[in-house]
Amino acid sequence: MDKFGKWKNVKTVTQAKALIDDGVLLKWSELRILQKRLSEVDQGKTISHFLKKICEKHDDRFQLEIYVESLLLWITYSLKDENLKVLTDQLFAEPNGVEGCLKLVELALTMEITDSEHQDEVYAAAVIMVCEIGRAIVDQPKAGGPRPDHSDRILAAITTYLMSVSNHNHYAIRLSLLHYFGIMARENRNRVDFEKVLDRFGYTVLDFLFSLLFKKKTEGLALQFLLENLPLILEAEPTSQRIIHEIFKYHLLKKPDRFSLFLLTLGDHLSEGEHTERARKTFLQHLGALLKIVAKINHKGLTNDILSCIYRIRDPFLSELTAQIKAEPLLADYWEFAQTLYENENRQNVDPLNYLRSHKRGRHPSFHAFKRIELVQQVAQLSSLRQHHHHAKAS
Repeated sequence: MDKFGKWKNVKTVTQAKALIDDGVLLKWSELRILQKRLSEVDQGKTISHFLKKICEKHDDRFQLEIYVESLLLWITYSLKDENLKVLTDQLFAEPNGVEGCLKLVELALTMEITDSEHQDEVYAAAVIMVCEIGRAIVDQPKAGGPRPDHSDRILAAITTYLMSVSNHNHYAIRLSLLHYFGIMARENRNRVDFEKVLDRFGYTVLDFLFSLLFKKKTEGLALQFLLENLPLILEAEPTSQRIIHEIFKYHLLKKPDRFSLFLLTLGDHLSEGEHTERARKTFLQHLGALLKIVAKINHKGLTNDILSCIYRIRDPFLSELTAQIKAEPLLADYWEFAQTLYENENRQNVDPLNYLRSHKRGRHPSFHAFKRIELVQQVAQLSSLRQHHHHAKAS
């Protein structure tokens, strides 16, 4: 292929590699036809080749920027978990992968790209990509693989660059950072950074997610993201729990039936094995605080709902919370109901849900069934809903 070959003429992975080697910049308008022509496997090979070139030693920074911009456009155009997996696998396999990784992270989050029309989309995808690289480094040993060389050095660089973009208000960036630093905090890394992220935009992001949870079309997507990420936030410091308390209180009083169903669903999710005792205990403390609020306004149905949520969770903290419920004068009328639930708590085949809204006829309420999707798709779809919501408000 001659020097003046164009991306739109590419029909094979060999031609794509030749254009990468020649340093021809990929354009957004060429991606639609390219991704139709090349199979998934060939697209993966093209991504791998970009990575090989980025990991080589470079004297020419301009050439390196062309590789990085072309790769970012490719990743942005089809933001898929599989493409990011190919990318991280290739990075870890390269002999010069550490330097390549550091160069990629720095350029992806600092350089101006020539395609000004898609700048925001590409920047958001760059953040998602960098978060995925960080997550892959931490997950590698868990999956039985070797710990990548210099992983602490790479993770430190990732943290620095990601924290520098945390003032950005693009929702794909906010959702990615929330998840990434939550995962890191669970690994006993970046706990302070997680608190900073929660302090900066935790409330607005959660408020947005709960607004989607109460719409039929978007509830499945919002529910999946909340169930995967709220357990991480429940492990955060007490100052961050104030954000959750305010959000819970507001939405419980605004949408009592649907929100108590959400609390029930979250409680069941937290009772599954992989979640920490700290997250369960914090959730029970939140339920205890909500219980007082609904008892104070004398909302009988909601008080019974929250008691039912509390006693579906199997946790040592239950006995302490039960003592608090017994000692609370506002809950005197509910003590008998609570005691029945508590006594049944350890019995087989007895479920507090039987008591929940037992006086209501018709089928039990539930959330819309939703096919589970990978985090990258969750972030992309939630972010596009946010952009749509934002434009609709503005117009």
